[in-house]
Amino acid sequence: MFNENLKHWILAGNLHNDNLNNHLIVFDIELANLRESFNEYILKANWKRFREDDLDKDSLRYDYVIFDNNVKFTPVSLYQKIKDHNNKILVFDNQSILKRKDLREIIEGAVCSSPESATKWPVRASGQPDFIFNGIIILLLKISRYDFEKRNSIVIY
Repeated sequence: MFNENLKHWILAGNLHNDNLNNHLIVFDIELANLRESFNEYILKANWKRFREDDLDKDSLRYDYVIFDNNVKFTPVSLYQKIKDHNNKILVFDNQSILKRKDLREIIEGAVCSSPESATKWPVRASGQPDFIFNGIIILLLKISRYDFEKRNSIVIY
């Protein structure tokens, strides 16, 4: 089932659909080689990864960027990374961003929209100008969907 879903979302291009960007949460990423499968599908999709050390000033030449557990975010640094990589795919293999309310609120601004109008929410950080994120966010989480919903009081449909 996991591989079929990844095939649908990543290889079939359904993350970009009718001028909308869908966001993806992968739960239990540490189980049954799910991380390896996820990485294989990214390779099959031919997404080009952002690398700070070899980027040649042409920021349009990459598709995605990964933020792993080595990246420690403050609200302003998370805001800035999302702004710097607007219109790209941001993969957060770093569930620490969900542990702090101020970081969760920034992520929510990037992925949420008004249910009535579908108007996207702005990304906000204290003292920074609001902006609309037009990329895709993928969260790779070690916890189950049940634990996520219980901890964050959020129901995923």
